[in-house]
This record gives sequence, structure tokens and C-alpha cells, in this order.
Amino acid sequence: MGKKRGKVVSSGTNKSVSRQQKLARSHSLSGNHHSEHHQGHKDFLENIEFEIKHEVPVGIKILAMYTLALALIYDLAAIISPTTIIFGKLVAGIVAKLINSAYAVVLVILAYGFVTRKHWVWKASLVWYGYSILDSIVSGFSINAYFDLLMNLIVMFLLFTLLANMLMFWYVYKKKTYFFKHVHPRVSQEDKVFKMMLALIVVFFAVVSIITIAKFFYDTSKIVNKVVIDLKLAFPGEENSICKGKDLPDRDVCYLTLSIMKKDTNYCRAIAADFYKMTCYRGDFMKLA
Repeated sequence: MGKKRGKVVSSGTNKSVSRQQKLARSHSLSGNHHSEHHQGHKDFLENIEFEIKHEVPVGIKILAMYTLALALIYDLAAIISPTTIIFGKLVAGIVAKLINSAYAVVLVILAYGFVTRKHWVWKASLVWYGYSILDSIVSGFSINAYFDLLMNLIVMFLLFTLLANMLMFWYVYKKKTYFFKHVHPRVSQEDKVFKMMLALIVVFFAVVSIITIAKFFYDTSKIVNKVVIDLKLAFPGEENSICKGKDLPDRDVCYLTLSIMKKDTNYCRAIAADFYKMTCYRGDFMKLA
């Protein structure tokens, strides 16, 4: 009897252990399933955060495109017209080419930093825009030469860059969270103000440029008509004295007209304005009556 009772107890104990093992295995499988579900949910949230982190706001995209366009202008200036103005000083030749090329490289690097959300670009861009603002202000007040079409356009471009760079400085400063924090709104209030103000500045610059160019050629055509009459009524050899006695800009237009009438580019040397002087040497300003 004792042996049988021992076998029964042993059998019951084995069944109890087997049942506990099954429960433990079931709990382990359930835990693994819950852990996999939790990991999948975590990965999903990380993917969403990654997309939010790397989404470029509309204003930053516009800023990057504007920066690349400005880099292209400096690059073309280095190739076509090797001249530049730094703090009111006109620089020409190889030095101007190097400066314009360096500006283009800096702007391309900034544009790359904008769209890739580099931390260093926030301070670097503020330094660049601060430098550009100071350069535009000093250059604007330093230009005191005779204003012809080219000088007027240069002054307007300096005004445009001053307003644009002030706007860029403000916008980049306000978008500090974009460069240093993971989550940011795709379209913020700063983006809306930035787009509106930049559009107004561009339209203003375009309208003023068109008006300035149209007025320049209208005023010049009136001066030409008057100068042609004076030169035709002058005695032979008196034309140079007539031009010399006129005030600017009539004097430049007079020498330009006389150069075309006489087909002699030596008169071009007496012209002060760069635009008139270049036109004089080209000899194709306009047909004179």
C-alpha cells in the first residue's frame, strides 16, 4: 500500500509540474507577442518623428531657392562682368572674380545647410546676412558718382539686397527651432509673413526697375533731340565747345551724339557716365535724325 500511495503522489506531482510548465510557456509566448507589438508601435512612432524631423518648411525651401539664385548671379558676375562693390569700393579684375566666386560658394553651402537642417548654418547665415546688411548700407551711402542708368540700377539692387537680407535675417533668427529641435510646424506664422514680405520686395524692385529704365531712355531721347539740333546748327569745329559747355547728363549725351555723327570714338573719352561711355565705344546707341 505504501508503494502505491508513493506512486500516486509522484504521478500527481509530475502532472502539476507539467501543467505549470505549460502555463509558463503560454505566458512567455503571450509576453513575446506583446513585446513585438510594443516594438512595432515604437518603430511606427519613430518613423513619424523621422518624417516630421526632416520635413522642410515652405519658408526654408523659398529661402534655399533664393540663396541658390543669388549664388548663380554672383557666379555669372564673376564670368561676365568681373566687377563688384564692397563697402562702397569698386573692385575689378581677378580680385573681383575671386570675391564673386567666393560669395557664390558660401551661398551654395548655406542653401545646403538650410534644407539639410545643419545646426551650424543658423549662426553662419546670421553672420552672412549681417555682413550683407552692413555692406549694403555702407555702399549705398558711399556711392556719390554721377548717376546714369547703371549706377541707378546698382543703387536699386543695393536697396533690394538690404531689404531682402533684413527679411532673411529676421526669418532665420525666428526659425531657430527648425535647426535645433526635432518637431516643428510645416507652415508657421513666420513662414506666412516671410513669403508675403519677400513677394512684396520682389514686386517693388521689378516695378521700380522698369520705371527707372523707361524714364532713363525717355529723358535721354529728349536730350538727344535737343543736342542734335545744337550740333547741326554749330559752325565747323565748334561742336566740341558746345558739348563742353553743357552740364551733366547733357554733356555726356552731346559727346555720345557727336561721336556717332563724326564716327570718331575719341570723343568717348570725355564721357563721365559708364553706360554712355560703353555705348559710345560700341557706336550703336540709336539712329539719329
